[in-house]
Amino acid sequence: MFLKPSLLSKSIFRIFVFSLTVFIFLFSPSAVSAQLCEGNPLCDPATALDEAVKLVVRIISWMPYFAVLAGIIFLIIGGFKYTTAGDDVKQAELARSTIIYALAGIALSASIHLIMRILVQIIPGLDYYFTF
Repeated sequence: MFLKPSLLSKSIFRIFVFSLTVFIFLFSPSAVSAQLCEGNPLCDPATALDEAVKLVVRIISWMPYFAVLAGIIFLIIGGFKYTTAGDDVKQAELARSTIIYALAGIALSASIHLIMRILVQIIPGLDYYFTF
């Protein structure tokens, strides 16, 4: 049930190497990080936060486009299911509901994009983050 001495010593050695590596990375001199930050505007916390907010806003502003793309894909899938349903009423109804939901999703995504554009025009300062 006990580990073999060779296996135990290998395990201890691996734990020692891992601990040493973590110690070196955690307690390395801050001069190295100061050299990396020299001339880098992202080392300033305010600039880094501003850039992070811009990235999140950019992702959010692209979401309606991806939602419309997904809606178009589901519209095509629903149309294919409807044409291949034949005389099966259940499959035709399922395809019809897929088409209706896809159209509703496209309309909702387009309206969200329109609402975002209106909010950018109404609320001052949002045009700094949102660019259409």
